Amino acid sequence: MSRGLALALKAAVSGALILYLFSRVDLASVREAACRAHPEWIAAAIGLHVVGLGLSAHRWRSLLSVFHQGYGYGYLVRSLLSGLFFNQFLPSTIGGDALRAYQTPSDKGERISAVGVVFVERSIGLITLLVVGSVAALATENAVSEVLRIPFLILAFGSLAAFWGATRLPIGERGERKSEGIGRIGDMLRRFVEALRTYRGQGRVIGRAMLATILLQVNVILCWGVLARALEIDLPIESFFLVVPALALVLLIPVSINGIGLRENGLLALLVPLGVGAPEVVALAWVDYAIQLGWGAAGGVVYVFHRRSAGLEGART
Repeated sequence: MSRGLALALKAAVSGALILYLFSRVDLASVREAACRAHPEWIAAAIGLHVVGLGLSAHRWRSLLSVFHQGYGYGYLVRSLLSGLFFNQFLPSTIGGDALRAYQTPSDKGERISAVGVVFVERSIGLITLLVVGSVAALATENAVSEVLRIPFLILAFGSLAAFWGATRLPIGERGERKSEGIGRIGDMLRRFVEALRTYRGQGRVIGRAMLATILLQVNVILCWGVLARALEIDLPIESFFLVVPALALVLLIPVSINGIGLRENGLLALLVPLGVGAPEVVALAWVDYAIQLGWGAAGGVVYVFHRRSAGLEGART
C-alpha cells in the first residue's frame, strides 16, 4: 500500500469518527464545558508536562549510558521537544522516535544502537503501562474494569514475554554468516538484535529506567486528573489509573491521523460508563489535545535551532 493511500485511509477514518462524534454530542454543550475550565488547574497540568519531560530525559539518558553515550539532559530535552513536533504535525506517531534515534548516534556515528535504545525505552513504557492498567483493573470494581481486566492481564504477560525473548535472540557466528548472505538489511537486523542483547545483565540500568517510567506514568495520570479537576469533572483520581492506560492503548492503533477521532470516542467509551457527561468528556479530550499541540508547536521552534550538526559538539558531557 502506498503512503498516499494509507494517509487517505487514515484521514477517512478520522473524518468518519469525528462525524460519529458530532452525531452523539452537542457541540454547544462541549463549548460550555470547556469555558468552565479553571486556568490555574490548566497551568498545573502544563507544569506536570514539564516534569514529564525531565523524567523522559532521565530514562532515555539511563538507557543510552549502556553504550557509553553521555548526552546531556539539555540536549535530550531539546530532542524530545523536537520529537513532539514531529509526532503532532506529521501523520504518524513514530516520526518523533525516528528523529530521536537520528540525533543520538554512538561515538562512531552508529545509529542502529540508538534505534535499539528507543525500542527498549518504548518497550519498558508499554510494559509499565500494561502493568499499571492490570493492577488498576484488579483493584477496582466497575463496568469498565470488568471489561478490561482480562485483556490487560493477557497483554501485560504477553509483552513481558516478548521483551524477554527479544533480548535473548541467539545471534552468534552462525547468525553473522547468515546475515552476510542477505546483505545490508540482514547486517542491520543483526546489529539491532545485538544492541538489544547489550541490556542483558544491565539490571541496574533497566531498574532506573523502569522507576523513571513508573513515575512518568503516574505523572501522566495525575495530569489527566488535574485536567478533569479544571473542567469540574467529579471523578476519583484512582479511576484514571485504569482509564489513561486504556486510552493510551487505543491511541496505539494506527488507523487514524494522530489519534484524531479515536481519542474522543475512546474517552467516551471509558468515562461515560463511570458517570461523566459526554460534553465534559469531549471537552477533556480537546483540552488535552490543545496542550499537546502547544507542546508540538514549541517543539517546532526548538527543532529549528536544534540541528544535530550544530548541537553534537556540546551534546555529550
